[in-house]
Amino acid sequence: MKYQITDAIVMWPRLRSAYPKDHAQAGQVHAWAYDEAQGRSVPVPVTHQDAAYEVELLLNKDQAKGLAEVIRQVANTNPKTAGKISAEDLTSDKLFKKEDNLFKRRAKKKTWGESGKEVAQYSLDGTKYGPDFELTSESKVHVNLWIDGWSRGSNAGVRTVIDSVMVVDLAERKAPAEPAEHPFKDLVQANGAGHVAHPFAQQLGLDEKPVPAPASAAQEFDDEIPF
Repeated sequence: MKYQITDAIVMWPRLRSAYPKDHAQAGQVHAWAYDEAQGRSVPVPVTHQDAAYEVELLLNKDQAKGLAEVIRQVANTNPKTAGKISAEDLTSDKLFKKEDNLFKRRAKKKTWGESGKEVAQYSLDGTKYGPDFELTSESKVHVNLWIDGWSRGSNAGVRTVIDSVMVVDLAERKAPAEPAEHPFKDLVQANGAGHVAHPFAQQLGLDEKPVPAPASAAQEFDDEIPF
């Protein structure tokens, strides 16, 4: 079932489908997948097993209520899901994550290993953006979704598939956050301070000056020794 939401806020959009002009692979089509090692989504070939386009929608109470009603309708009438999803799994707490009076739900579109699955993006005057257009977090958009049931064995659910977006207000791209203050900034030594020469610098041909050997305990306390 197709469903449209107007004036939704998006977070972490991954809808760009081609590398930008200043990239080494400019123009090459790609999708996105989460990379465990990097802890973030990265561009991948559309043939990648997890390749998809996705966005997180931030909805107000009325927007979330309307979407929840459609999800429940699909869950109860779609042949794949009818009678397989409990009422408890269709409560707002299950359908959305709540934060600061907003309701969050992820909308995703997998490529299933094929090209041509890109999410169309339009400006407010109806002009279609190029594939390298990059939607920013906190932008306001109108969004078309497909609400579709799925089942696999005894498991069943309802997908929220993103189909297309129209950008109402493109948020300014934010600069990377400033690094946190070093917790030991008052104890950090300047470059070279406290440097200890390698004990085998001469043998290794290292250009290091040996640090004078520390005075022995006897030398340090010579004046205090009574005999």
